[in-house]
Amino acid sequence: YPVFMSEFARSVPPGVKINSMSTAGQAAGAVKLTISAVANSNEDIAVWMKTLEKNAKFGMPELGSVSAAAGLYTFALTATYTSK
Repeated sequence: YPVFMSEFARSVPPGVKINSMSTAGQAAGAVKLTISAVANSNEDIAVWMKTLEKNAKFGMPELGSVSAAAGLYTFALTATYTSK
């Protein structure tokens, strides 16, 4: 988990704050991530999605619902992390 957390932290752009994250182990050493977060803008969400898509260790990033209130964007995200 230390390597995973380090890579995960580096992937999060400055305009995004993680509210909660849960992990579940899967086959072949993969970890499924379920994340709830808040972003300052839609662009911050897009930057994070592109960063995850470019990193081979983060597979199948999927953006869930996005809602805007008080100038902030609350969203859900799922992905799979594989340490290989």
